[in-house]
Amino acid sequence: MKAIRDKDEILIVHERCSIGGGQYFVNAYKKILLANNLKFDFAEGLTLPTVTKALRYQYSRAFLHLYTPLSLSIVILLALKKVPTIITVYGLWFLEFRSQHTKGYGLHIFLWKIVQGIIFLFAEKIIVFSRYEERLIKKYYPEVKNKTVIIPGGVDRDSFYPVSDSKKAKIRSELNLPENKKIMLLLSRLDSRKGLDIAIDAFSKLSKFRNDLFLCVVFPTDKKANQPGILEDLYARVNMYKIGDKVRFITGIPRVKIPNYYQSSDVFVMSSRDLETFGLTTIEAASCGCIPVGFRSGATPEIVSKIDTDLLAYPINSSVLADRIDWVISLNKKRKSCILAKCQKVASYYDWENISNKLIGLFET
Repeated sequence: MKAIRDKDEILIVHERCSIGGGQYFVNAYKKILLANNLKFDFAEGLTLPTVTKALRYQYSRAFLHLYTPLSLSIVILLALKKVPTIITVYGLWFLEFRSQHTKGYGLHIFLWKIVQGIIFLFAEKIIVFSRYEERLIKKYYPEVKNKTVIIPGGVDRDSFYPVSDSKKAKIRSELNLPENKKIMLLLSRLDSRKGLDIAIDAFSKLSKFRNDLFLCVVFPTDKKANQPGILEDLYARVNMYKIGDKVRFITGIPRVKIPNYYQSSDVFVMSSRDLETFGLTTIEAASCGCIPVGFRSGATPEIVSKIDTDLLAYPINSSVLADRIDWVISLNKKRKSCILAKCQKVASYYDWENISNKLIGLFET
């Protein structure tokens, strides 16, 4: 691999700080560049300092992690400077916007689609996290299909790893979770497309004939990461089903404590209806020995099918999801051990060590 010249720097632009996978990936990319002795300049937010850095001098590359049409300004500035740009796509904006606004936003949806398409045209390479995301770009932006590069997200296996049964019991005690129950975990932003309502419906069906099941719902506090009204709907469902004594909602958890919730749980549910471009939580759960179950939608099958196709639910409804969750909880010891071993094998594929090699290759000169 050819090293980047000492006088050259890579400009990393992260449009905004966030709680979700976007922030996690940016932080990981920065660490990868540092570990490979590649110099970079970092700019966060669409602010005057960010613009100043974009105009500062001729960067060797720009690595852009963008969220909204406002970021077009940075892309244009870099294009005028003839700085080659690599763009990470964390979903198609107009599809995300459309999933949250069903009426009265036709013009907004159209504009978001057009602006992201212009940004794609300026890009030298477009990083996508999955084959699913690549297919979306080829469908809606066929003119840039040859620019896409699949580099999935990665898991830090020094932080996300399985624990022994005795350690699991200790963690549950520390987290004040029941030690004699099977724990079903939801860990997600509060977003309608995440399907948390379906997961709670599935749990309510299971709780009618399983007294050994407990539901833990972990979500971020950041309002920008959560769609208004979703939490109220989830509370209403729990009250309607009269399962409040079997459900716990948890928020305000520091990132370093997140692995403990996977390690203490028996089954993780990825209930996204659509637009799941990777599923970082799915691979984190598998890495911690918490068996993931998910719908056959978005990029979820690309991870889960590598473990066992019986972990995938289709069609998208609560009855089928409940059946798959019950299947996991009822596994005999031998089959469970086999699936847990596959979880570790798949997690090793998504280890950041493997992902970093693919990423660094894009910065060769």
